[in-house]
Amino acid sequence: MKITRTQLSELIRDEIENFKSVTEKIKISRGHGRGQSWTNYHDDKSNRLQVTKVGNEYTAYFSKAGEKYSKNSVLLKGLSKIDAAKLVKMAKTAGIEKTAKHGKSKYKKYVSEVVNHTMARFLYIPKKDIKKAIKVVKSMPFKLRGKVEVDSKPATKVKGFYRITTEKQLFNAVVEFLATADIGVKTISKGKM
Repeated sequence: MKITRTQLSELIRDEIENFKSVTEKIKISRGHGRGQSWTNYHDDKSNRLQVTKVGNEYTAYFSKAGEKYSKNSVLLKGLSKIDAAKLVKMAKTAGIEKTAKHGKSKYKKYVSEVVNHTMARFLYIPKKDIKKAIKVVKSMPFKLRGKVEVDSKPATKVKGFYRITTEKQLFNAVVEFLATADIGVKTISKGKM
């Protein structure tokens, strides 16, 4: 089957319009603070991609708007600048939903489980013990390790301490692991230490 010049130009025009429609639907907003900068990409289907830069590392977080930390959320930690740029480019061309599926399969080593902060408990570790605590968290069994987050900066609520976030079901196990390594742990209950 031969394609005439007019049919070819119509096909190209249609593809350009499809490309424009995907890129026009994505809204971009930027922000920065506390040593990091981030860019949010939103589409009409309420999908969101947030790319955060802290130092030389990038984090990509895919979610549905209004559904924080749902099962459909994907968090990619420790991406390089090139990988983050590839994800952003794909989100602009193919859409955020397809990019989330692609990112989850291609960048498996960067996938982290997101701790649901409505079902979370917070521990505070003294500044002097944080390196030791990170070693302990990394040596924990994978089932526990994936659901524990260690903040990279000191906590604002409790001066001189770093915050560790874990799920309520794993709270006691994490405290035991830290206690066996002689790490002092504080927790806040009803706003008091």
